[in-house]
Formats: sequence, C-alpha cells, structure tokens
Amino acid sequence: MVQSTTPLFQICKIMKNNNIDSVIVVNESQSPIGIITERDIVYNIAQEEVTLLLQSQDVMTIPLITIKDTNSLIDALRIMNTDYLEDLLL
Repeated sequence: MVQSTTPLFQICKIMKNNNIDSVIVVNESQSPIGIITERDIVYNIAQEEVTLLLQSQDVMTIPLITIKDTNSLIDALRIMNTDYLEDLLL
C-alpha cells in the first residue's frame, strides 16, 4: 500500500522490489481509495511528458472496484470482465 502523495518513482521501486504489478493507494486513515497498475504507469507516461515526481493520486485508477468475500468466483469474473479489470480487491 502507498499513500496518495507517494511519488511515482518510489511506487515503481516498490513494485520492482516486491515483484508486483499493482499497488493499492490509501488515504490518511489507511482506507483504500485507488489502485496503480503497470498499465496505469505506462498509459500516463505515454500520454504526455510526465515526471516521475508525479504523486500516486495523479495516476491512480479510481474508483477502486471491490468485491465482498461472500461473492462467488463467477461474480468476480463477471465484474472483472465487465470493467476490464486485471485486479479486483477483496
């Protein structure tokens, strides 16, 4: 998890060092507010001249789509397919 003010370069290091392709962005009270994926980073860098000093709040995907642990696998797959998601927060 990263804060909404975490710089993009630091997020890239976290993802590389932990061999992960996404991070959850949390607010001051540690509640999830968004997600940053490798795709988000590539998309933002390709869109315009950006600096790696951008903060996570500038590149995160919102709203964060979640599912409850009581939902079925079929429900999860349906949500992921409908919203073109690679990650779904439980």
